[in-house]
Amino acid sequence: MNNKLPKDTDLLIRQPVLDQLSRIDGLVFDIDGVLLDVSQSFRSVVCETVQRFLEQQCNWRPGGALLLPDDVVLFKQAGGFNNDWDLTQAAVLFFLAKSKPLGSTDATQLRAASPTLEEFTEELQRTDSGLKAAEHALMPSQSAEQRRELTLLWDQKLIVRLFQERYAGDDHCHDLYGFEPEYVHGPGALEEERRLIDAKLLPDRIRRYGILTGRTREEAELALERTGMLSLVPRRNVLSASDGPEKPDPAALVRLLPAVGADCVLYFGDTLDDLRMVREYARIRRDHEPQVLSCQVLSGITGKRERRLYLEQGADLIAPDVNAVLRVLSAA
Repeated sequence: MNNKLPKDTDLLIRQPVLDQLSRIDGLVFDIDGVLLDVSQSFRSVVCETVQRFLEQQCNWRPGGALLLPDDVVLFKQAGGFNNDWDLTQAAVLFFLAKSKPLGSTDATQLRAASPTLEEFTEELQRTDSGLKAAEHALMPSQSAEQRRELTLLWDQKLIVRLFQERYAGDDHCHDLYGFEPEYVHGPGALEEERRLIDAKLLPDRIRRYGILTGRTREEAELALERTGMLSLVPRRNVLSASDGPEKPDPAALVRLLPAVGADCVLYFGDTLDDLRMVREYARIRRDHEPQVLSCQVLSGITGKRERRLYLEQGADLIAPDVNAVLRVLSAA
């Protein structure tokens, strides 16, 4: 890679991509970790929901924290957990499955016993990842009786509802999800989200924008409103979890790109699933279809710890945040 800016910017650009920057005529953004800082919202809600479900719904005795914010990163690094609802369900199942053989609900014991969360997520990364893979990995270790009990305890719909109520809060739950809170009340964690993008830095020469996110459409539209980009991105240019294929499936890009209408697109993501999607799209892309370059920003949940991995996996650009790249594109 080569540096387009001084070294203290931490902006890395692959040498062959330097000459293509002026060709970029469309920008597609992920939301979480790219447009918005969600470290105090989604990541915290995952941990709180796991704790609340097991203590309140499964009658586990209150104790230490079961899941920590850094544990959420482990699932993201494994891939296949772009959807935080899936991630939360997998984490709950992980602890439920471990508690039966151990005969304990003590947080310290559950976290220390093998497989640890690190071992479990590493195994998922080596084999297959995502919620279904987690289920297939955990269920065989249970006896037939334990599996039946586990299936009854693992109320996936309730886990998602608890997550939604904590994230949206009393003020936004109905607008985002169509129901009033029943289990969790108060301000939503979404109030803690902070804008990362400075929309004034969007290059004048680029007018084609898209959004590809694991958020629901309602969550995405609220996020765009809060970042000042709602008027810049046509509704048809937003592909959310409500609309179709999810990352890392390249079909998501195939579906979105005709609406964006650009020939050379830069996609901004912050997780391995984002990069995998762009790489797989490049593999299946036909000559007449738009080219997509990948920009991995380090402002998201995995942060700088994934810098080396993104280098090894062939990211076209690696940037501290989205604004560093927008400045370069304005000068290209």
